[in-house]
Amino acid sequence: MGDFWSRFSSLGLLQGYPLQLEKGLKVVQSSYFWQLVRMKSFAVILRHKMKIQDRMENVRRVSKQWKYAAEDSLRMERKLTWLVRQLAIIGMKIKPTDHHSIIIGCCGLLPMSPFRPDMVKYWGNILSLCPNLKQLEIYDPCHENLTKLVNLLHSHDIKLNLFSYKGISLTEWPFPLENLESLAVGKVSDELVIKFLNEATNLKHLELMKCDNWPTFPAGLLSLKFEEYSHFNDKIAKLLNSPALYTIESLDRIFFDEEFDPQTRIFPKLRHVSVDIRLVEEGCLESCDKLIAFLAAKMPVLESLSLHFDGFDGTIDILFSIPQVVDVLRRLKKLYIYGHNQPTSVNCLNILRSCQNTALFMEDFDYIGNFNHLLSFLVDMSANIKHFSSYLYLRVNVSDLDALQQLQISHEITISFPDGLDDFSELEIQKLVTEEDRQKEVLGIKITAN
Repeated sequence: MGDFWSRFSSLGLLQGYPLQLEKGLKVVQSSYFWQLVRMKSFAVILRHKMKIQDRMENVRRVSKQWKYAAEDSLRMERKLTWLVRQLAIIGMKIKPTDHHSIIIGCCGLLPMSPFRPDMVKYWGNILSLCPNLKQLEIYDPCHENLTKLVNLLHSHDIKLNLFSYKGISLTEWPFPLENLESLAVGKVSDELVIKFLNEATNLKHLELMKCDNWPTFPAGLLSLKFEEYSHFNDKIAKLLNSPALYTIESLDRIFFDEEFDPQTRIFPKLRHVSVDIRLVEEGCLESCDKLIAFLAAKMPVLESLSLHFDGFDGTIDILFSIPQVVDVLRRLKKLYIYGHNQPTSVNCLNILRSCQNTALFMEDFDYIGNFNHLLSFLVDMSANIKHFSSYLYLRVNVSDLDALQQLQISHEITISFPDGLDDFSELEIQKLVTEEDRQKEVLGIKITAN
C-alpha cells in the first residue's frame, strides 16, 4: 500500500471532502482522525467548508505508527454502510469488533451521483483501501447509477455476501451467486430471479418490496420479509409450495385481511412472524378467530410475534377477546404490538398479564380505560416491559404518575406535554420536580428498559 496517502486523500483529507470521524454518536474532529482509526470501527462524515490548508496540516501530523494502524484497520473492514443523512445513525450501535464503517453523504452527495463524476474515483479509492469488504448497505432514495456502482465493486474483486439497497430494481449481479447470503432490494428482474433460484445456494435472508415474479422461494432460506401490500393468501400460498417452507424461521410483513383463507400445511421451523392486520368492522371477530387458530395450529415452535394493527379501531380489543389468544401469547419469548393509535381497554392489559415469561414491546398502545389500571400494569409487568409508548386520551397530570418513579432504576421514562398552542415538549420524568411541572398535562408516556 505504498500510495496509501494519495489514495486515502480521496476520502476527504485532500480532495475537497473534509473528514470527521464518529464513534457511536460522538463526533470527533478530523485532526483526531488517526487516533480513532486504529479502533477499527469508525464513520466517515462528509462535510464542506474546511480549508485545504487544514486538511494538509492533518496529513503532516500523522506519524508512521498511525499510518500502519490505519492500513491494518481498513484492511480488516468487512461491512460498509452509506447513509444519506447523519440522523439515520441514531440508534445504530457498532462495536469495534464489527469491522463496520459508515459513510454519511451530505449536501446532496449520492453514492454514485451523476452530478459528481469524481465519485467514481472516490469509491474506487475506498474499495482499494478496504479490499476485504463483504457487506454493503445503502440507505439513499436515489438509484440512478446502481449498475455503475455494482460494476465498480466487481472490478475491484469485491465478493459481496450481503447487499442491501431497499427500493431499487436489481437487474445485474456480477458477483459469485454462491457467496450471496443476504439480499434486500425492491425488485429483482425476471432473469435474475431464475439465476438466484438456481445458483444462490447459500441465500439465507431475503427482503423484497415486490415478489410477484418469484415463482417460488429457495431451499435453505431462513428469513423472508415483504414490503408491498397484498393479500395474506398470495404470499402464504407461494411460500407453502416452496422448498423454503421447511427451513424458514422468520417471516415478516405478512398482510392479513378479511379474505384470509386458513391453510393446511404447517411451518415446522417458523419461530418469528410479523403480521400487518387490516380489517374492517364487519366480520372482524371471525377474521381474528381464524388468525389466532392459524398461529396456534400451524406454527408449533413460534416464539416471537409482531402484530401491526390498522383499519377498524376495535381490532385490538376483539383479537384479545378470543379465548385461544392466551395460549398463543403464553408460549412466546417476545411480543411486539404496534397499535397505530388504536384505542385499547383493560381487557388487553389483563390478557398481557398472563405473559409472565414474555418480553413486551408496545408501541402506540393508546389506552382508554381507568388510568390506575394502566399504572398498575406498568409497575407489575415492569420486568417484562422492554418498550412502551402511549398517547393518553384521559386528562392526566405529571403528579398522577408518581407510581412510575419506582421504575427509574430499570427504565428510562419520558413524558410529553403541551408546549404552546401547536407544539409539545419531552422530558425525563425525574426532571419534572417543581410544583408547576407536576401540574402539567401529560400527552404521552414512553418507557424504555435500560
